Amino acid sequence: MNETRPIAYFCAEYALDDNLHIYAGGLGVLAGDYVREAGDQGLSLVAVGLYYGEGFIHKELTNEGQVVDLHETKSPEQVGLEAVKNEKNEWIEVKVPIGGRIVKVRAWLWSYKSVKVYLLDTKVEGNNEQDTHITDALYTVDKETRFKQEMVLGIGGLRMLLMIGHHPLHYHLNEGHSALLIFELIHHEMESRGMTFEEARSLVRERVLFTNHTLIAAGNDLFSNDLVALQLAKYAQEIEIPVKQLVDLGLVQQSSSFSMTILAMRAAGKINAVSKLHAVRAKEIWADHPMVPITNGIHIPTWDKIGSSEIWTKHKENKRELIKLIEKQAGVAWDEKTILLGWA
Repeated sequence: MNETRPIAYFCAEYALDDNLHIYAGGLGVLAGDYVREAGDQGLSLVAVGLYYGEGFIHKELTNEGQVVDLHETKSPEQVGLEAVKNEKNEWIEVKVPIGGRIVKVRAWLWSYKSVKVYLLDTKVEGNNEQDTHITDALYTVDKETRFKQEMVLGIGGLRMLLMIGHHPLHYHLNEGHSALLIFELIHHEMESRGMTFEEARSLVRERVLFTNHTLIAAGNDLFSNDLVALQLAKYAQEIEIPVKQLVDLGLVQQSSSFSMTILAMRAAGKINAVSKLHAVRAKEIWADHPMVPITNGIHIPTWDKIGSSEIWTKHKENKRELIKLIEKQAGVAWDEKTILLGWA
C-alpha cells in the first residue's frame, strides 16, 4: 500500500467521537476501532461513510409516560469535521443519478494519523429540497430513502475518492449497505480499460472483500426489485448498462427482492464472518458463499484509556447509589462492602 493506492473501507456508520453521532451500535464501534488501529499501524487507509446531520433517533420517556423521538441536529463544523475542498478552496463535488434527478454530494473529513475518513453529505445548495434530506438520519425506516443513502454511499463514495485523487488497490465492504459500490467499480473498469461487463466484474471480484456481521434478516437490507429498478434507472442510463443486468446481480432467487448482502457476496473475492460459529451458521443459509471466520477485534487504547482506579471509584459511586435505591424501594439496607449479585 502507498498513499495514492490505499485500501478503501466502506461502512454505513462509524463510532469516531462521542460528539459525532453517526453510529448506532456494534457495527459502528467496530468500524471506529478498525480505522484507529489502521492509523496506529501507519496503514494507508481511506474510509467512506455518510454524515447524518440528525444523527440517530434518541428515545425519551416523558412525565406522562409517552415515548418520543428526538433528533439532535449538529453541523459538521460543530463536531470538528473539515470540509473537503480542492487547492482553489472550492468544494469537491460529485454527482450521483438517483431516481429521476442528479444529486450533488460533498464530503467532510475526519482524520486519524495515516487514515482519512470521508463522510458524504447531500445537504448541498442546488439539490432538490427532498434530496438534501437523504443523509439526515442513520437507519431511516423509509425504504426509498434508505436505498438512496446506499446509492450515495457506494456510488457516490467511489466517485468522491477518485475525484479527490485516491485510487484504491482493494475495497473492503463492512456489511452490505455499501454494496452498490460494485456497480460503480464495474462501470469504472469498463470505461477505463475498455472491458466487457463480465470482464470488469471478474476483475472487480479480485479487489473486493466483504464482511458479513449478522444472519438476522433486519441486518441484511432487502428492497423490492421495482424500487431498485426505479432508483437505478437514470444511473443505468448514464453508465450504459441495462438496469435489469444490475438488478439481477442482487436478485434473491425465486423472489421479487433485491438483497444488498447477496449482491456483495456475489461480487466479492473473499468473504469473512465475524466468528467461527457465525461462519458455520452462514454456510447453512448461503451454501454457495463460504466465509472465513475472523473474530472482531478492538482498538485497545480506546477501551483502556480510563485507568483502573477511575473505573473502581466510579463503580463504588454507582454501588452506593444502587444501595440507596434498594433501601428506598424495598426497605432493605446493605453495607456498601456487601457483594451484590443480580440477574436480568
